[in-house]
Amino acid sequence: MAYDERSVEDLLKENIRLTRENNRLVRKLWRAHLIGFWWKVLLIAMLIIGPILLYRFWFADYIFEIQSSYQGMLERVKGVGDFVNQISETESSQQEGGSSDGSREVDE
Repeated sequence: MAYDERSVEDLLKENIRLTRENNRLVRKLWRAHLIGFWWKVLLIAMLIIGPILLYRFWFADYIFEIQSSYQGMLERVKGVGDFVNQISETESSQQEGGSSDGSREVDE
């Protein structure tokens, strides 16, 4: 089997051309991989750190105000509940005394 020197040279040139094309494609793939990796890292960092920063610098004051309002409302509701309990205790003590107008009869 005798190889033609021209065909071997052509094969070597074709091999070099294909190798260069392959290296160019591999570099493009590697660049796309790096860009995709860092994009994902940035996106995950934004999803984790973003809400923390939003709370810290923007929503914290609003949430504190809402909590303060809610606490005040709870205190007022508790005050209404205490008032209702006082009224029911007063009514029950009046019914036990036998007088509905609040005046007590004195036994002689």
